[in-house]
Amino acid sequence: MTPVLQTENLTKRFGRLVAVDGLNLEVYRGQVFGILGPNGSGKTTTLAMLLGVVKRTDGTYIWFGEGDHYELRKRIGAILEYPIFYPFLSAVDNLRITAHIKDVSRYDEEALMRLVGLYERRKDAYKTYSLGMKQRLAIATAMVGDPEVLILDEPTNGLDPQGIAEVRRLILEISAMGKTIILASHLLDEVQKVCTHFCVLQRGSKVYQGGVADTLNQKHRIEVYADDPETLHTVLKEYRAVKTMERKNGVIIIQGEELSTKALNQYLIEKGIIASHLARVHTNLEEQFLEILKENDR
Repeated sequence: MTPVLQTENLTKRFGRLVAVDGLNLEVYRGQVFGILGPNGSGKTTTLAMLLGVVKRTDGTYIWFGEGDHYELRKRIGAILEYPIFYPFLSAVDNLRITAHIKDVSRYDEEALMRLVGLYERRKDAYKTYSLGMKQRLAIATAMVGDPEVLILDEPTNGLDPQGIAEVRRLILEISAMGKTIILASHLLDEVQKVCTHFCVLQRGSKVYQGGVADTLNQKHRIEVYADDPETLHTVLKEYRAVKTMERKNGVIIIQGEELSTKALNQYLIEKGIIASHLARVHTNLEEQFLEILKENDR
């Protein structure tokens, strides 16, 4: 299957500063792809190059398996950094101006307003909108022309919890329409909840790429507690699936690639140990992200 987006050694230098360093990416149709990294890691610069806003220093990027020419960008909707609208005009007026700039003559204005939850406020001035409403209007304007790909730069940045939840819901709803979404974020929870795949940038370089679900399932950890912790520790050391062990507040946490709570419990019973606590520990993206950055700092 041809990638929707493919980059090869994509690089951007600002003088002596290397903002993006030899970036290789593949994004496929239907994915919600997160570009994750600390502030200053090159996320926005990467998106700007992909949209032709910033000229690349080296490398290539290919959209839809066809190239990087201007006409292909008509198949992409984007919000790069903070969106700007006319404050005294309504949502529909700002939407119409965007459609005129994009040279889109036909689009479903009502459907877009309902999609982003602004239909009831569509005739109110933009300056009366909350930050979350402004962001949702920006997404509506990016959807004018029915693009195949939607690019979002820090879509929930600065929003309150309700605004974050609304934008997340909207991203998932747009994804369910079959759109490919590429978003940049430094918020781990955002990527974990809406993305199917992601990469991690650190100082302009890609240090990891994978599926969100696969990444979270890479490491299996189980907490175990018994009345005789020393004997438990000795017995667990002999269990073939255990790769590492640590103790926290009397509980032993074991880690391995093929750990099963059922098989482990059976093993302990055979050794004469009754575990009073035995539970799988669910990994979150924050732990994985910090570990990825730590490994690449060595």
